[in-house]
Amino acid sequence: MKLHVISSSSAGNCYVLESEASALVIECGASPETMFARTGIDARKFVGAIVTHEHGDHAAHIGKYADRAIDVYTSRGTLAACHIDKTHRTHALRPMQSAMVGDFVVRAFDVKHDAAEPFGYIIEHEECGKILFATDTHFIRYNFKSLRLNHILIEANYSQEELDENIARGTINPAQAARVRTSHLSIGAACDMVKANETAELSTVVLLHLSNANSFADAFAAQLCAATGQTARQIRTRLSHLQTSGELTIKTTNKYSIITVCKYDVYQPIADDSDKQNDNQPTNDRQTTDNQTTTNNNNKELNNYKESLSFACTHATTAEKESFFEIFFFKNFINPDYEVERFCANYEASGWIRKNGQVATDRPALARTWTQEDKNAAPRFNADFLAKYRRFYGLAKQTNPALAPIFIHDLELVFIDAERKRLTFRCTRQMVEAVEANIRFFRDNFFDKHFAGWTLHYQTPRT
Repeated sequence: MKLHVISSSSAGNCYVLESEASALVIECGASPETMFARTGIDARKFVGAIVTHEHGDHAAHIGKYADRAIDVYTSRGTLAACHIDKTHRTHALRPMQSAMVGDFVVRAFDVKHDAAEPFGYIIEHEECGKILFATDTHFIRYNFKSLRLNHILIEANYSQEELDENIARGTINPAQAARVRTSHLSIGAACDMVKANETAELSTVVLLHLSNANSFADAFAAQLCAATGQTARQIRTRLSHLQTSGELTIKTTNKYSIITVCKYDVYQPIADDSDKQNDNQPTNDRQTTDNQTTTNNNNKELNNYKESLSFACTHATTAEKESFFEIFFFKNFINPDYEVERFCANYEASGWIRKNGQVATDRPALARTWTQEDKNAAPRFNADFLAKYRRFYGLAKQTNPALAPIFIHDLELVFIDAERKRLTFRCTRQMVEAVEANIRFFRDNFFDKHFAGWTLHYQTPRT
């Protein structure tokens, strides 16, 4: 199996997995012409392309691949956002659904990104085993321990430190930085994701989609080595041994690298008879399902996959997550939504075990001691304003529990202009409507109480 890295940046993302008999495109951010030129692969060898989401650096050339008779597999939301009408060459997948794309098994899972319906993928092939592909997400809520991944291709878009320094230099504005933090994986988060999975059979980790401005490839590689307990020297030695033994070949040009895993099946443990029975389905069945989405009913393999995506402990309830968000909002975290996901993933992965080894029975108490990922982030709100707003929110919860969450979930930023006595909420239109519909309560219990004589203004997203 060969991995061709065609391009990996905000300018365009495109990768190709090439087996002896077929080839699979991952991301259509580079044109077919560029992809063909850099790989040298015969067009007839391609069985399909998979796309994570609709942003141009990943999906700009979907239509061109369809025109070249390469079927495209992605989410329904991505196809709609890209306005793709070539229905005979596009296939809409659902989260947790598997598809046979030639001799590749592709399984989609949902991720967190500012896109219509973004996906990550598990890709399986007899020549290379199981591959995790995940990019353009600030958080992955699953672990894949039971799958025993062989290769991980994961985004490491930025470092917190470099992002903060670029803000200080004025080379990136805070709004852009906030978007990066809530839509992409940092190198720290990428390392955490790798460590969260079973690594006994993991042989390759490829860092993808590094930002030109907010990352350093060598430093990221060193950080990954530290996270996995490997030194760069150890990794180079291991690669050298694998090359010498004929298990791996690496070809590097000035534009891209090709890593080839040779004779993968030779080095795998011998399966028992039951495994063989499951793996060796009749050839005719495979042929009839090639390039067709498999049904989920009675699909034992897919059911096992779903189980592997479940944490081995109780998930936080919706009510608990709401309480965590409230705590993080008033702890003045820069991104409470992200911290809720990060907090839950951390403790769900450990079975809600405290550092003392005891099971946590009071999960909100754990949340109150939680520290946000970016410990040096500037406070989101003015501390005095937040204290006053907290008292107002408490009253809102007592009088109208259904309405109260809007006052924290839909409020992004607050601008206080004491000189002009002007208070501005950057918030959703839903919050504007909630305030105006309850204006007497809002004025009596907050605005007139603390900002008498001031004017209230709103900034809402453009529609």
